[in-house]
Amino acid sequence: MICLAFSFSSNLTDQSALLAFRNEITTDPNNILASNWTTKISFCNWVGVSCSRQRQRVRALELRNMGLQGTISPYVGNLSFLVKLDLRNNSFHGPLTHEIGRLSRMKALILQENKIQGIIPPTLFHCRLLQRISLSNNLFSGQIPEELGTLSKVQILYLGFNNFTGTIPSSLANLSTLQSCCGYLPTLP
Repeated sequence: MICLAFSFSSNLTDQSALLAFRNEITTDPNNILASNWTTKISFCNWVGVSCSRQRQRVRALELRNMGLQGTISPYVGNLSFLVKLDLRNNSFHGPLTHEIGRLSRMKALILQENKIQGIIPPTLFHCRLLQRISLSNNLFSGQIPEELGTLSKVQILYLGFNNFTGTIPSSLANLSTLQSCCGYLPTLP
C-alpha cells in the first residue's frame, strides 16, 4: 500500500510539472496541448510525452516543430526521471531555467532553433549523464562556460549561432567522448 501511494504521489508530481509547463505556453497554433494535455487521460498518453513502463514516470518530453511559444517552466525540474528534453524548432524564449540542473538522469537536451536567451545556467553541470547538448540557433549570451568540459559523457555539442562572447574554453579538450561539435545539424535524431 505504501509503495502504491508513493507511486501515485510521484505520478502526481510528474502530471503537475507537465501542467505547469503547459501553462507557460502562450501560443499553441494547432491547439495540441490545449486539447490533448488534460487530466481526463493519463499524462503518459499525452502528445510528446513518453513514460517508463514500470513506474509510469516521464522519461521523454518531445515537442519539436510544433510552433509553440512561451517560456520553459521551472517545474520541468520536477520531472526527475526525464532522460530526453527535445523542444527544438519552436519559439521558446526567456532564460533557460536553473531547475534544469535537477534532471540528473537527463542524457539529451535539445533546444536548438528557439529564442532562448541569457547564459547557460551553471546548474546544467549537475546533469552528469548528458550525452547530447544542442543549444544552437538561440540567443544565448555571455561566455561558453568552462564547466562544459566536466561533462565527461558528452558526445554531441552544438552551441553555434548564439551571442556568446569570449573564446572557446580550453576545458572542451577534456571531452574525450566528443564525436561531433559544430554549430548546427538539422537532422539530429
